[in-house]
Amino acid sequence: MFNAKAFDLSDALSAFDEEGVAIVTNVLLPAELQDIRDAVEEVIATDRARGEQLTGFSYDPDDRNIRIRDLVLKHEAFRALVENPLALTFVEHALGEDFRLSNFSGNVTGPGSQRMYMHADQGFVPAPWPPYPFAINIGWAIDDFTFENGGTVYVPGSNHKSHGPAPEGGYPDEKAIECPAGSFFAIDGRTWHQTGDNLTTDQSRTGLFAYYVRSFLILQRPWYRFVSPELEGKFTPSLWNMMGMDIGEIPTLRSSKADAS
Repeated sequence: MFNAKAFDLSDALSAFDEEGVAIVTNVLLPAELQDIRDAVEEVIATDRARGEQLTGFSYDPDDRNIRIRDLVLKHEAFRALVENPLALTFVEHALGEDFRLSNFSGNVTGPGSQRMYMHADQGFVPAPWPPYPFAINIGWAIDDFTFENGGTVYVPGSNHKSHGPAPEGGYPDEKAIECPAGSFFAIDGRTWHQTGDNLTTDQSRTGLFAYYVRSFLILQRPWYRFVSPELEGKFTPSLWNMMGMDIGEIPTLRSSKADAS
């Protein structure tokens, strides 16, 4: 782990290249963490009231995980996270300067929840993979991540494989990401990983995951379909571009929709 208050960035990037994961601690201040926790609770309550699906997704073996999505549309605290300069240093290192935000979601592992399947975030890329990533995930630890409460499990060095993992996992060298609340961890898109088992009876673990991809890829979330006119003024130009929303694009798309209706 690397402490954001005093660490050698080149060492952290080298560790990321070698293992496929790098952990940076002490990134968020306590007040920032509390704002984000409040925002997560607000989103869960609002989504539940709207009847949006929060549990029971096909990639979870049970209904004890709460998953939320489209977070950049739902609170300014989330928009600040995806533009965090230190986190973006890892994104640019992995993908170059021209990248896009494909998704930003959250996962709250509930007590007793089980692992999802082992996967790599660029599993959509046919094997053999080239020796560079198509994607990177920045995971934000909003609570402490531990082995016991479902800290993300990964296989060190699997980013050097040219293919994805067996979904059942069970690799002998796998280990859990463990870090204090307020940290982030960068996961190479080729790294094999999965949500861990929450072995506790009384702890939830909130992680937020900003998923960035190379700019030529289709985004998981086509943001232009979800950004209302009221939201447009809430995005910085850099975030707007990161979402693939060029300045002149949206009015044209809206005009096309109106003409077709």
